[in-house]
Amino acid sequence: MVPTRSPSAPGSPGGHRARRRAADAAAKLGVRPLTLDVTDDDSVAAAAALVEREQRHLDVLVNNAAVRPALKPVA
Repeated sequence: MVPTRSPSAPGSPGGHRARRRAADAAAKLGVRPLTLDVTDDDSVAAAAALVEREQRHLDVLVNNAAVRPALKPVA
């Protein structure tokens, strides 16, 4: 499972496109993307419970999340 940032989180670009790209990459790598919002404790707890229930353990966790303010549109 590969955690990915929630497409509904502030500042997240193109949720549908991001989910499709994650699914395509996951299929090539043989992993399962897991969407969560790292700024939401309930989201993180739910993700941890899902990993425990479905996989029983986690071999590798790649944290590629950041919190940043929303960008202003370019004129």
